[in-house]
Amino acid sequence: MRRIIQWGIELWLKSLRPMPAKLPPKPCMIIAWHEDVLAGSAAFAKQNNTILLSASDDGSTYLPILKKLGWKAIRGSSNRKSYSALKQIIQASKEDRMFVTVDGPKGPRRKVKQGAVVAAKLSDVPIYALRMIYPAWILHSTWDKMKIPKPWGRVQIFFSEALRFNPKNNLEQNVAEAENLIYKLGQQIKDRECP
Repeated sequence: MRRIIQWGIELWLKSLRPMPAKLPPKPCMIIAWHEDVLAGSAAFAKQNNTILLSASDDGSTYLPILKKLGWKAIRGSSNRKSYSALKQIIQASKEDRMFVTVDGPKGPRRKVKQGAVVAAKLSDVPIYALRMIYPAWILHSTWDKMKIPKPWGRVQIFFSEALRFNPKNNLEQNVAEAENLIYKLGQQIKDRECP
């Protein structure tokens, strides 16, 4: 049954039509909200990027799909394998484009967690926020109000300017900097979902 679900999701995601967008240069970290993970997986397929994927059963279901879409994945979360994942994120950030959903894997929704910020500081790479606009159904019953992209929908892609953390700021201030970056981008693209 799991393979049938994986096959269906893969076909669904391959139907999406990402609009051309210039990717930030490597190495860097790209931060996004968890609700956009499905559209993001499709929009940046076959580009040899790395993504942080939950160590949960949901992550195990999604891993083969990501691999078929050309992603490299680091398994981990705030609850499991966190130290191992942090080391891998730092290494990938120094060499690659490292995608992290900064409010995952369990929320709270649209609140940046410290893990990605710590990894970005330790790897000393720029951070870019990512937001996308696309036709979608919203699952209001999930913690992140997960967006399910509609088949054959166009995905508009937007990146922020690069952020490098102020070394004089503490971790809480750096988290606020990252959160401001992604919220400001949402406001700039006039995403009605963004406050």
